[in-house]
Amino acid sequence: VAIVRFGTSLTSYIDGVLDKTVTDTNNYITTTEVSVGAYQSVIGVWDFKGYIDDLRVTKGVARYIKPFTPPLELPTCPPDPTLVLLKGNGSNGSTTITDSSAAPKTVSVLGNTQISTTQSKFGGSSIKFDGSGDYLILSSSADLSPESSDFCIEAWVYITTTPTSYQTIYSASASG
Repeated sequence: VAIVRFGTSLTSYIDGVLDKTVTDTNNYITTTEVSVGAYQSVIGVWDFKGYIDDLRVTKGVARYIKPFTPPLELPTCPPDPTLVLLKGNGSNGSTTITDSSAAPKTVSVLGNTQISTTQSKFGGSSIKFDGSGDYLILSSSADLSPESSDFCIEAWVYITTTPTSYQTIYSASASG
């Protein structure tokens, strides 16, 4: 899955195939922590149920601007504007999840989010979310704000239950 903002277009790709494009003029400013695996607001909670492997967030780069062939492996952390890189590597059941970007953020594990070897795309393990209060919090950091620049959020995602409503992979605030 890749979500890309290029100019005022916000585009989603599934398996490298164009899914949707919408106009996006938001100024994404993150003043609080960022969550992975859930979004909570006054109107509801959207928990993700499944596995996420190699989540990468880049700023200033519209990594994909047309359909693409998904990579067979994600780069370690090239000298580019990678803000977050959660590889999901580790031993089965581990709750130690780290950010491998050049400026690592503190990752807090909530619920029973954990490393799993049941499903993965890269490295033999991924991050498992059971859809019931499991998520990660990345510490608040000024460099997590893509603001009005181009950005790309990409990850290998394996959903274990067909969603009946929204499922949130990555969540940050926006002002418009």
